[in-house]
Order: sequence, then C-alpha cells, then structure tokens
Amino acid sequence: MGLKTYLGIRRVPRLEYLVEFLRSVRTGYSREDVLRRVQRIQGDSEAEKAKALGRQKPRRVSGASIVPECEKMALQMQFAVRLNSEWSLTHDGEQLLNDCPEALEDFPSEKVKTTLTTRLWQTYPRFGQTISAILSQPEGEVILPLRSTAGSFKKIIAQKYQLDCDVLTFNMIREIGTQLELLNWHIAEAEGRQLQCVYAIVCVAKFSYLERLTGHVPRTGTPLDTCLHEIGLDIGALAFEEGKYVVRTLFTPELMCSAQSKGYLAIEFQSDCAFIRRYREVEVEKLEQVLWETYLKQANYRPLFPVLYPELRNAVCHCLRLPDRAFDTAIMELIKTPGRLRIYPSGGVLDYANPMAHRHKYIPPKTRSGRIMIYLKINRVR
Repeated sequence: MGLKTYLGIRRVPRLEYLVEFLRSVRTGYSREDVLRRVQRIQGDSEAEKAKALGRQKPRRVSGASIVPECEKMALQMQFAVRLNSEWSLTHDGEQLLNDCPEALEDFPSEKVKTTLTTRLWQTYPRFGQTISAILSQPEGEVILPLRSTAGSFKKIIAQKYQLDCDVLTFNMIREIGTQLELLNWHIAEAEGRQLQCVYAIVCVAKFSYLERLTGHVPRTGTPLDTCLHEIGLDIGALAFEEGKYVVRTLFTPELMCSAQSKGYLAIEFQSDCAFIRRYREVEVEKLEQVLWETYLKQANYRPLFPVLYPELRNAVCHCLRLPDRAFDTAIMELIKTPGRLRIYPSGGVLDYANPMAHRHKYIPPKTRSGRIMIYLKINRVR
C-alpha cells in the first residue's frame, strides 16, 4: 500500500478526537465545530474525574492545540483530504465512521481497532517499532522516566532499549497503543522517582523476522521469541527440520489468508508484514486466583478490606497482560455471577495526590446503578 510514512506521531492522545474531527468533515468542516466536539469529550472526562476525586468543580478544558493535530493526523493517515480550504472524507474515512459506535463508552469497536491499528502501523513506523522493541525485552516491558528533563528521556530510551524516540512521541504511542489494547501501563515509584512501566499485551511476528530464523534453533528468552515461534508455526510460515527452523513459504497472499483465517490481524507495510494476536481473554479460574492473591497483598491479608479499584486493576492487568477493559468486564461479570469470590464495590474518593489520579485511564468504571467503583472489597467462598 502506497502510504507516505512519518517519524513523529501527531499529538492526539485520544482517538475519539480524530473520529470527531472526521464527523465534522462529514457535516461541513469548521475548526470551531471540532473544538466544541473535543471540549465536550474533555469536559465529560473532567467531570468524571472530579466526581471520582471528590472535587466540587471539574478542571477547565481548552482543546485548542488538538484541532490542528487532528487535521494533520487525518491527512497523514489518509482519512481525509483538503483541496484549498475544502475538506472531504476519503473512502477509508467514510468506512471508519460507519464502523464507529455512536456511544463514546463503546469506542473503539473491534472493526475500528483493526482499521486504526493497521493505518497507524503503516503511517508511523515508530508505532510498530516501539511495540516490537517492548516485546523484545525479557519481560516484555520497558521501565522509563515519566517525564524528561533536558532531553534525558531520549538518551535513556536509546541506551536501554535502542529506540530513537523523544518523550512526547513515546507518550503518544503509549496512549494510543493502550486505547487500541496493544499496550498497557502504570506508574511505578523507585528511589523517589516516578517511572512508567509500559508492557505489551499482544503477540507480534514480522515476516522479515521469521525469515531470519532459518537455520536457528528455538529461543525463549523474550516474549518476541515466543511470538515468532508460535505465530510462525501456526500460520505455516515456519517448520522444523532437524531441530532448526526453516521458512516454509514466501510472503504471499495465501500466507495472509492463512493468518487471517486463524484470527490474526495481518498488516502489510514497507515490503514487510506484521501478524498480530491480541490477548483478549483469560480463564475465569486463573483471573479469580490472581485477583484474590493481589487483593490480599494490597489489603494486608484482610478480607473485605477496601482496596482502590485502579490500583488493583493495574496490578492484575500487569500480571496477566490484560487491557483495562477486559478487567472491567470480568469484574462486572463476577459481581453479577459470583464464582469462588464475592466482590463488593463501594464508593468513596480517589487519592488526589496519586500521580495517576488525574489521568482518564485511572478512572474506575461504574456499577449498573451508575456509581463509580472507587473501592473493591473481596472475600473468598470456602
């Protein structure tokens, strides 16, 4: 596909902003209209945060800097075109909007995740390179400063992980990757410093990587090694001969069809292809066990003691490599239909001083009655 590529990802931290920009283009574009749409999303988010933090008033929003970034992202990803001052949607832009759910809480749908993941991978090479680099670490995660001073972040990420990336670009990859359920992350404290732990929650195998395995024995040192082994054998790209890998097929349409029929997202880009498999589900028994062990640790081994929902979610998702939404869905189901655990959500307020508390990601979901689940209290059925 003949897409032009760009080094820097546009500063659009939530993909809903891009979608609202495209909706404005569909109805007759104006920057004022897009700004109102962005501010509505920001305002709703700030209202939820204020409620969770026990604040009387939500923070004021601006959104002005996001509008030109949405314009550039839509052009670069070829969802919209501009002739003189007239904007219009491309066929892909129209299709993306048709696939988008109307309710923001349902965004993004699976079709939208597929479309946006594909186009991001093709348009911004650093997006896929960063996810692959994270997978290539022994634990499938990177630990980096939350903030950068005097270019320190770029130096650290180059030395530790051989990535050429500034803090703003990395943060955009982190935020968008988390929303598309390719990455997840949380803040960690170490020696009085705030660090970010960003980890992969997908399996990725590039065909160029599979080709390089010819003549090598299997390795299991990193999640990337495991991904290459499992995906390569599953889609029929690799085989074993005398304990060593051999490439069974060239990069062909038949290989793409084989991968897609097995549930992989296959993305063609720059004479290569990435095969992607998300970790979407976990066995209920395993989730219950990890949830119970994590809860007890955070509750100092006191059943039915309230534990902050976001902290519990961060720890369980990190252990099981799950997206936040999968955890939220599982908790709602366990509350509705208890198994070995009895889970009781309760209200309250988040810790205002927590460095994650002011981020949209940190806000817990609501119960069926509309109350925010600030705390969870859990007991085990004996």
